[in-house]
Amino acid sequence: MKNVIMPGLVSITFRKLNPRQIVDLVAQAELRAIEWGGDIHAPHGDIARAAEARSMTEDAGLFVSAYDSYYKVGHSEQEGLSFDTVLETAIRLNAPTVRVWAGQQASEISDESYWNMIVDESRRI
Repeated sequence: MKNVIMPGLVSITFRKLNPRQIVDLVAQAELRAIEWGGDIHAPHGDIARAAEARSMTEDAGLFVSAYDSYYKVGHSEQEGLSFDTVLETAIRLNAPTVRVWAGQQASEISDESYWNMIVDESRRI
């Protein structure tokens, strides 16, 4: 579904719950979508868990609205997390959007070089 606002939640709202519990709560609350978090519920590169989260979501008549990747543009690749891994996980989730962080420092302390690095990698990914 494009250009439709759907009520939903980000899975990390309930960090301590497992994906099944989250899907059940979303359905019970009559919400429509889940943004799955990459830090706990759909870890980067864990294709089996991503496929399971997608199946549970879709079987409940819900949508995956996004993948909350925690990918930090300009930093994650250097720290060992390739965007390809993030993208592969998002595809397995059937997530139409991948949420990323634009760097890891405040804009007021970012110089032109830092901004350019963030913009360049954002275009690449």
